[in-house]
Amino acid sequence: MLSAGLLLALLAGFAPPKAYADAGASDFRKGQAAEQKDDIDAAYEYYLKAHQKSPEDDRYRVAFERMKFADAALHTKRGEKLRDQGDYTGAMTEYGGGNSTGPPGDLGGTGGAERDERDVFAGAVAADLERAAHPEHGAGQQSNLPDGGQGGGH
Repeated sequence: MLSAGLLLALLAGFAPPKAYADAGASDFRKGQAAEQKDDIDAAYEYYLKAHQKSPEDDRYRVAFERMKFADAALHTKRGEKLRDQGDYTGAMTEYGGGNSTGPPGDLGGTGGAERDERDVFAGAVAADLERAAHPEHGAGQQSNLPDGGQGGGH
């Protein structure tokens, strides 16, 4: 028969360490704290990290999904305000989500090259919008868009 000490050691080997069992707990708590302070961007980032670390935990997924939409609404509102003030470049940055993980709905899987391409495209659109709003500043200049501003997509 196994000694009590050996049996305890064997059972302890099968129990997951606490840090592994709830890897996203710390980020989730930070997300809650940020949300209480109305820091939507920080809450989004923390909930995303918690969800990525523990994707099987529905609490983290629900918090992330909820905050994803709040973050998108926040950046849309900021973008509209900047657009109304004539800051088209700033508006495009806000419309792009403003966070490093990609657009709402992207779970952080967007590659850096794709994000860089979107940033360049957004800058080109902003420059074209600026020229359209103030034709006296950009008269005769060609569009910065890949298709020359003809609407063929990118």
